[in-house]
Amino acid sequence: MDCAEKETLPAEINEREWTQLKTLAAVLKPFKVATERLEGDGVTMPLVLGVITELRAHVEALTRDDSSAVQACAKLFWPALEARTKEMLTTVNIALMAAAVHPAYGQLADVPKELRASVRAHLLDMADKLCEARSDGDGPWSSSSPRIDLEKNFKWFDEMPENKRAEYREGDEARRHWADTRATSLRPLIRWLWSTPAASASAERLFSTLGLRVERSSNLSAQNLERWAILKELAQHDGFTIADLPALQPAGPEVIELSDDD
Repeated sequence: MDCAEKETLPAEINEREWTQLKTLAAVLKPFKVATERLEGDGVTMPLVLGVITELRAHVEALTRDDSSAVQACAKLFWPALEARTKEMLTTVNIALMAAAVHPAYGQLADVPKELRASVRAHLLDMADKLCEARSDGDGPWSSSSPRIDLEKNFKWFDEMPENKRAEYREGDEARRHWADTRATSLRPLIRWLWSTPAASASAERLFSTLGLRVERSSNLSAQNLERWAILKELAQHDGFTIADLPALQPAGPEVIELSDDD
């Protein structure tokens, strides 16, 4: 910025502008909190529904604000938020299933009743398949069936008071619920639902770091990923090129391509 540009700027922020900045900060703060809650590699599916419903409630509240500027912000945010969340709240998906077995979100209060019933029915069908697995002697099981255990938890989620539900939103309380419960028959299902990453950022970061371009995933074993990591390290620090190590190339060049320029 040159001196001429500096002279055109106000010497200080006036009271009206300061009020506008504070209002904008209050409007945007929930989005900042949501970003922080969903960033990183350890975020799993149960949290997604909670964050989305909180953002939707926030934007809906903005539409009822007395300030026309705040209402304008709501009108700006809502179409994008609706577009990004419409699919999640209209079809049975893993994010809803993961939330349905989470004590804090299991009530699915912000999900349409028909969809809520479909999600629970789908989970009960999965519980029946666990029951079939139990008959084969696989895994630690409780004396009751997975379906009965799941139905009991659904009932408990529906009757849980809001203050108790809030406790399960913090820390590891939800995990402890399933670790402490006698419904051991459901643990394989809970483990599968809750271990699903909420985003592919960590995998994409790994591919970017290794310089991989993937066209088919049939050759992406853990062993091959480790091999590409070694190749990348050699290429960067020891002066090797990918062509120097033909024995370590994948069987089909169409599967994964490594570039010396990456």
